[in-house]
Amino acid sequence: MPSPFYNGCQPDQRLTQANRAMDHAKSAGRDRINQISQISQISQISLIG
Repeated sequence: MPSPFYNGCQPDQRLTQANRAMDHAKSAGRDRINQISQISQISQISLIG
């Protein structure tokens, strides 16, 4: 007898939500890393110049 809480689509929905959140976090982190590298490049250029 399956538990009443287990609904066929429920875990899949939760999984896709988690994956979407993970992708969002990854892309946000990538943007942040790009931003930091751009800033460091600019500061290096200004130091050299």
